[in-house]
Amino acid sequence: MPPPPEPSDRSARRTPWAALVVSAIAVPTVLAGLTLLWPGQQIQNTLTERAGAALSAAGISGAMVRFDGRDATITGVSDAEAAAAVQAVKGATGVRVAQVVMGAGVAAAPGAASTSAAAAVPASTAPVATSAPAAAPTPTPAPGGGDLDGAAKQALQARIAALTAAAPITFGGDSPQLTPQGQATVAKVLPIVRAAPGARLEIDGFVARGPGNGRLSAQQLSDQRAAVVRDALVAGGVPADHLTAHGRGEDTTSADRALERRATITVV
Repeated sequence: MPPPPEPSDRSARRTPWAALVVSAIAVPTVLAGLTLLWPGQQIQNTLTERAGAALSAAGISGAMVRFDGRDATITGVSDAEAAAAVQAVKGATGVRVAQVVMGAGVAAAPGAASTSAAAAVPASTAPVATSAPAAAPTPTPAPGGGDLDGAAKQALQARIAALTAAAPITFGGDSPQLTPQGQATVAKVLPIVRAAPGARLEIDGFVARGPGNGRLSAQQLSDQRAAVVRDALVAGGVPADHLTAHGRGEDTTSADRALERRATITVV
């Protein structure tokens, strides 16, 4: 009997095409999924670090920041710190929205819609540890709430003036964004104003002398700066109808260009 025929090279080396097709589809799909997951978490970790640094610079300690994508939810801050915490975190590079959750509600960033605490559960949780000293407790508001008399107005103006003289409410160049110093000063002004519920304030915004960046006029930018301070005070609990905000254009009173990018608060 003749020996069985030897298999040909072609039949011995037949390629498993079905297995290769499945691998060609499945492997890139898995790798793409891993690629999409990793940067998202990495971005949230980076934003958490930036938010923590911004809160520290603003003098806010004990806060926790949670990110859902680029949207931040802040907890662990007092009423007096809420506005400054929102401004600090929102000012961190890459953050889209910042809001504070306190008790049953949310103190939202200026211009952002408020939501309930139950709806503000984030997808990513990352505690932020800050080393700055805790802010002073908010004084208990006086009873009544009527307009202040002349002596009370003078006393409140003196306290605000002392704070803003030591650390003016300043802004970044060609920007309506408060500097860390400006955020911290607004946070210190807030409890003083809340302790005088009848206080009515006028907020004036200024820009530095010069041509600017060409995107906003001096009037537009100064309007925005005044509005940012007003909105921060409202977010912290000051009645909106007790505040007025005006842009005053270029500040020609300061010898320091950086200090021309500022806002002032006057008791009226």
